[in-house]
Amino acid sequence: MPTIVAIDNSCQNILSMALFKDRACITHFDIQTSFQNSSTAQTVSRFEDLLKQSDCSLNTIDAYIVNRGPGSFTGLRSSMAFVQGLSLSSGAPLYGVTSFEALHSSLEKNKVPLSKSAFLLDTKCHSFYAGHIIDGKWSHSIINNEDVNAFIKNKNIKKIISDRDQPETIMPEACEWHILRPNARLLAEFWLQHSNQKDLINLDILYLKSPV
Repeated sequence: MPTIVAIDNSCQNILSMALFKDRACITHFDIQTSFQNSSTAQTVSRFEDLLKQSDCSLNTIDAYIVNRGPGSFTGLRSSMAFVQGLSLSSGAPLYGVTSFEALHSSLEKNKVPLSKSAFLLDTKCHSFYAGHIIDGKWSHSIINNEDVNAFIKNKNIKKIISDRDQPETIMPEACEWHILRPNARLLAEFWLQHSNQKDLINLDILYLKSPV
């Protein structure tokens, strides 16, 4: 089974890395970074720590996985460029997984029905990146804070996975609200669960714009 490295810098001030061997997580850490987004120097240093703690070297990595959004655009570009460099220099393939797909893997493990679940990620601009599955396909959008109640009602959502606390404007009885941030471990777990991993060779950043 492959040795894989996953890197996620989609959340402001958090750098997440994980290394898996034979489908098992050997090392995983989420660290607070000293800048709004981790610098290249910090990323390089932490990557070296990851390899050392896992007793691995660069030439033993079989695949890389990176978060392609949505999230902090600067963080996404920085981590994408870093992992692309590793992939090109080593020849190991690089796969892209979205923040929504990473959170989706947590529901898969807990056997939670997806049809009535949605993922809301804070844009830091009084709105959410929203993702949910309709008829087996992902639907992505941005919804303003004041429109979340209507979104929950219209989509018949019973469970929300979000990276922030439930806003006071959302009625507590509207749905279950669970806090979970995308991280490198979830990226790797989604990749391992995927039936056709070649479909994940997509490095386009999922950049969602607010409706005009």
